[in-house]
Amino acid sequence: MQGLKMNLKFFLACLCVMLMASTSVAQEVQTDDAVQSEPDAGSESATEADEEPLPRPPAGFGEPSDENEDGALEYSGAILFNVGGLLWYSIFYRTLVLEPEFQYAFSEYVGIDIMPRFQYFFGTRTDVRQMGGGGALGLRIMPMGTGLEGLFIVPRVLLNYLDGKLRDTQDDNGVTVTGDEYKTTIIAPNAEVGYSWIWGGLIMNVGGLVGYNIVASGDDVFEDRVLGHWRLQINASLGYAF
Repeated sequence: MQGLKMNLKFFLACLCVMLMASTSVAQEVQTDDAVQSEPDAGSESATEADEEPLPRPPAGFGEPSDENEDGALEYSGAILFNVGGLLWYSIFYRTLVLEPEFQYAFSEYVGIDIMPRFQYFFGTRTDVRQMGGGGALGLRIMPMGTGLEGLFIVPRVLLNYLDGKLRDTQDDNGVTVTGDEYKTTIIAPNAEVGYSWIWGGLIMNVGGLVGYNIVASGDDVFEDRVLGHWRLQINASLGYAF
């Protein structure tokens, strides 16, 4: 009986030791799991730094801006009509001049400028009839790098043809005197400096032009003018940009 009691005490002691050991192991396992599940502050900040996008360097000379990341211009072409030139020639030269204008930008800095031209003299001089036409081709330089909008410099060459005739008159005896005819070809290098604005497709150009009229063939029709062969003009064009 006494041996049974000793065995029972030994069994209970072993059971207590086993319970204590299992409890200790369970606590260690829970601590390890908690440590593994808790994110490392250093690694988390490093991960966030890796995920953050790197700042883009500012666009340099000739590189597309943020508005046009693909390099395409927002407005690469324009069709305009020179209202200022129409008023200028009508007031100072008594000549109707119609000048549409076509612009195309190859890049933010360089483009082309084409201006067909038609003119008709309607002045107070009743002895002259004059009409003609031609066109100007120019290189559009945009130093601000903003395409068709902003400061522009356009060196051009104008080729113009005039067909004129002095009206028939009568001498003192009532005999009709046929007026002389003349034909003139003009080459006029010129340059325009101005500024352009674009509002949602509506484009306006304002500029000043200076040039020189060279008579390539025919009669000199500029010898009686105040400025002679020099050409001054104010342009103000309105149109649509696309």
